[in-house]
Amino acid sequence: MTFLDRLADSLRDQGRVVVFPEGSDERILAAAGRLVEARLARVVLLAPRAEVEATAAGAGVSLDGLEVIDPGESDRFEAYVRGYAEHRPRAKL
Repeated sequence: MTFLDRLADSLRDQGRVVVFPEGSDERILAAAGRLVEARLARVVLLAPRAEVEATAAGAGVSLDGLEVIDPGESDRFEAYVRGYAEHRPRAKL
C-alpha cells in the first residue's frame, strides 16, 4: 500500500469538508469529483450554479455528491468573505 493509499484510508469517511472558491474551474471540478468518489470529503463549490453545470458538462464531470452554493445569492455571503480572507495566505513584502 502506498503512502497516498494510507493517507486516503485515514481520511475516508471522517466528515471532512473542502470548500473550493473557484467552483466553476474545470480542474477544481475534476479534483472535487475525485474527492467525492473516494469518499475523502464533502465538497462545496462556490460559484453560480449555471457556470458550474456548464463547465461540468463540458468536462464530463458529474456533480453527484457535490454541493454548489452561489455566494452572491446566499444570505451567508459576508461569512464566506470573512472565512476566505482568514484562510488566505498573507503575501510577504
